[in-house]
Amino acid sequence: MKTIFKDEVFDRVDNETADLRVKSQGWKFVPKSEWKKNVRDVEKAARAEAEKARSEAKAEKAAKKNSK
Repeated sequence: MKTIFKDEVFDRVDNETADLRVKSQGWKFVPKSEWKKNVRDVEKAARAEAEKARSEAKAEKAAKKNSK
């Protein structure tokens, strides 16, 4: 697996695809850490934020139910 980058897009692809894209389509090799920082960790943060919102909504609903 290789990490490549072009036009603000990071992609993790197999070695053959990466070589083809770099040689003929203008992609550049970048360290995997760049993909982790700009793609994977961003997606994790978004999922964590959504999960937090769901749990807060559940807690709020339970509090309303218990106050009746």
